[in-house]
Amino acid sequence: MGICDKRTTTLKMRMRRYKHLQGGHPGNESTNQRVARKIRMCLQKRQTVHIYALHPDVGCNYFGMEVDFVKGLENPLIAKLTPKWNR
Repeated sequence: MGICDKRTTTLKMRMRRYKHLQGGHPGNESTNQRVARKIRMCLQKRQTVHIYALHPDVGCNYFGMEVDFVKGLENPLIAKLTPKWNR
């Protein structure tokens, strides 16, 4: 589970990155390489890979400050769902 650093990154762009990213050696690879490797392993075994995305329709303001709804939900969602690929 993770969020994109840039607000302009689309789900299509993120998935394309996983598709073309080469996995490094376990223990010496980036998070994106590790996830790309795990996705490929599952697909090679014909296992289902669930991908969930959240793109809120509206912005959120709190006392005139813009609040990033997605970043605010990341840690609570990780705690609740405990995705096995997250470290």
